[in-house]
Amino acid sequence: MKPRITVIVVALIILPTAVMTLLTARALLDWEEVLNRATENAAGRAVETAADRLHSELSRELRTVRDAMASALERGGSYAPIEEAAARIEGSGSLAARAYLFMNPEGFVYPPGGPQASSNSQPAQIAAALRRAISRQGSGAAARFACSDESFLFAAIPEHGPVFAGYMVNRDRFRDRLAAILSEVSSGGVFVFAEGPGLRLGPRRPDLPAAVEISDSFDTRGQPASAAAGGTGPQVLAVGRLYPPFDSVQLKAVVADPESLRRAGRMRARLFGWGVVLCAFAMIGGLVLAWRETAEDIRRARARADVVAGVSHDLRTPLAAMRALADALLMGHVADPARQKQFLQTIVRECERLEQLIERVLYLIRFGQDSLAFAMRPVNPATIIESAVRSYASSVGAASGPDAGGVEPVVMECPANLPAVMCDERAIGQVIFNLVDNAWKYTPRDRNGAGPAVKVFADVVERRVHAGFLRRAGRWVRIRVEDRGIGMTSVQKRRIFRRFYRAEEARAMNVSGLGLGLAFCRQVVRQHGGRMEVRSR
Repeated sequence: MKPRITVIVVALIILPTAVMTLLTARALLDWEEVLNRATENAAGRAVETAADRLHSELSRELRTVRDAMASALERGGSYAPIEEAAARIEGSGSLAARAYLFMNPEGFVYPPGGPQASSNSQPAQIAAALRRAISRQGSGAAARFACSDESFLFAAIPEHGPVFAGYMVNRDRFRDRLAAILSEVSSGGVFVFAEGPGLRLGPRRPDLPAAVEISDSFDTRGQPASAAAGGTGPQVLAVGRLYPPFDSVQLKAVVADPESLRRAGRMRARLFGWGVVLCAFAMIGGLVLAWRETAEDIRRARARADVVAGVSHDLRTPLAAMRALADALLMGHVADPARQKQFLQTIVRECERLEQLIERVLYLIRFGQDSLAFAMRPVNPATIIESAVRSYASSVGAASGPDAGGVEPVVMECPANLPAVMCDERAIGQVIFNLVDNAWKYTPRDRNGAGPAVKVFADVVERRVHAGFLRRAGRWVRIRVEDRGIGMTSVQKRRIFRRFYRAEEARAMNVSGLGLGLAFCRQVVRQHGGRMEVRSR
């Protein structure tokens, strides 16, 4: 099963994670080129946006003038409606400095004297420029042109034949609107500037670096070599022009501090890189945890199977002994009354052993299900210890003197006047039984060993304990189980109270067990408010 899981994990998790990490690392190597392209694209969009927005506002103003003049013409042949419409347009604070009516090819209809009243240009020059624009773009298209120092926009009024309505652009308002648009489209370290005949504008932003001067030329031929080559000075990333009649005005997008963008790009690349690394580590860490949990589940499943096998074997042994003795008595093979009594005593002892085994298994099952329940009452600890030691001695067939192997039996040393404690007598008795059984099983049967194999002591000690945030002194009944066993390493002492844990020495010595006894003991002691420690020399 494990090889199959390993193949699945490698194929579905580790390999995709490795490929993703390598591809991301390869992509991050080109971060600077990607950043430059993204910045250039943003600069180009900013230039296009500025030109489009200004063109849209000029066209919207032209439609407003045309519609107002068309409405004035429909109200009669006098100048009064036309003058009223023109005054309303010129006083609205819009981009229109002056409204006009022009009949092609005759000349200006309004104002009566032509543009000379509001322009330094000669009326004949403006009319000629307008006629050229109309012939070049067609009578149906808007005529946009510049004459001398002024800019004009005209559009035909469809209902009135060759009549065109238009306006002259207010230069001051145009400058203010262009500066506002430049401020709006400048962001992310990219600033858009406008430069043309008599015009140099930049965004009105507080974050505009001092390195960028609006009055400087944008021609890279006049810049330092480091800036023109992509150094630390301002760099021109995108160039464009406004729509006619302002096509002489050039828009340029400038990055004032390229190094700051590179630093930001490096930081972003590091963040992405660490994110990928952390993601990979998280996936591998989760895989390791899942693998360990799966292995633990498999180990527990095998341990449960061993539990069933061990319990079956332990139940079969006393049953086989009782069956043999009972058959001998039933068949009349034992006629001696003394021998019959001995056989019956053995049957009773095996029944007691079987009862202890069943009770022990039930405790372990409840412990595995976290459903231990206790009947607490005041009990003398000496009584519990004596009963547990006697039951264990009976279960292993030991007497109070040396056993058949030459090793002295389990002995106990505890005063009879120990203070009563609140506990579950059967649960604590099972704890002592398990500890004695564990000590006995791991003590080598050495005929030359001095003293008993297992000793059980009990006494009263004074110990300071934690009670919330306070420490208070208290009297404790201490029960110690000592043996002359094989000892434990520091690693084994840390793991000995884990469920289903068994040391390698247990398998080497062929010691039966489930790996639940000591875990059960510590849990019972903790739920009684006590503590359990292990020491090994």
